[in-house]
Amino acid sequence: MISTIAGQIRNPEIKREYMRKFLQQMKYKGTRRALLATVRDNAFYELKPVYERVGRCGKPGILFWGTADGGFKQHPLVQTAIPSIEFHAVKGAGHGSIIEAPEAVNPLLIEFLKR
Repeated sequence: MISTIAGQIRNPEIKREYMRKFLQQMKYKGTRRALLATVRDNAFYELKPVYERVGRCGKPGILFWGTADGGFKQHPLVQTAIPSIEFHAVKGAGHGSIIEAPEAVNPLLIEFLKR
């Protein structure tokens, strides 16, 4: 999982910082077990009911999704399940779009948070 995410980060400096922070989190008891359970339970592929539950809340949200992320084609599922979500495709970014493209994400996020 970590190699999948880190592998999509193109900027070497950002990739090093991401890995540093990830490895720091791994020091906490239970982190490895939680990550393994996520992968084992296919949580990445079974999230539709979770998205639908969030969608029923009706609260505004914002979604950034990198166009180079392997799961990008799933964004319509999320948008349909959460009608109140504001979607932004982050061109050329992978799974770590908020890390890889802060210049694209941050202004939109700040604008959303000010509302």
